[in-house]
Amino acid sequence: MSRRSSLSFLWGSPTWTTLYAHYGTKKLLCLAVVPLLVGTTVYTWTDEEGRTHFSDEPREGARQIEVEPAPSVPSLGRQPPEAEAVPWPEQPPNAFRGYDTFRIVSPAPEETLRDNLGQVSVSVVLDPPLQPEHTLYIEVNGEPWGEMPTTRSTRFTLSGLHRGAQTLRLSIVDQRGEVVDTASTTFYLHQASRLIQPSR
Repeated sequence: MSRRSSLSFLWGSPTWTTLYAHYGTKKLLCLAVVPLLVGTTVYTWTDEEGRTHFSDEPREGARQIEVEPAPSVPSLGRQPPEAEAVPWPEQPPNAFRGYDTFRIVSPAPEETLRDNLGQVSVSVVLDPPLQPEHTLYIEVNGEPWGEMPTTRSTRFTLSGLHRGAQTLRLSIVDQRGEVVDTASTTFYLHQASRLIQPSR
């Protein structure tokens, strides 16, 4: 509480009335400028020139006065209303909530394929179907596939693959280029050796 408000409360208290009757207005003005007197002990004395002094520190010859605490006054202002919880807007019934299923069914994981031309058919299962704003981004062994590594088809063919292990990774990408979901599989491609000449 500020010094001004403390003295304002003290003015209407019984203690102030008692001090006023004892010392008069001028002496009480001296008391008003002593900080933090409310609810503590005050010492008063008269100097050689007849001036009355007040302090919260004792000294020889000073008389002790008990000052009552200022009464508390309830606030008359209106309390602000409590903030009401704002419910989250409900999504429309047909709003997209993600893909329940996204996997590469062909080639199967760890499957061994044989194709001398390096062609592999890819089949993807998506549920729900691929959304209009989404595309499939194709990577083989960590590299984008071809000059245009995107498609909206769930069935396509990879060509020009070399023999050995191949890791196919598909990413569903939105219009901002952000990845929505991914699926991957590793398969093996065998090709006939060029050193083996066909028998005549």
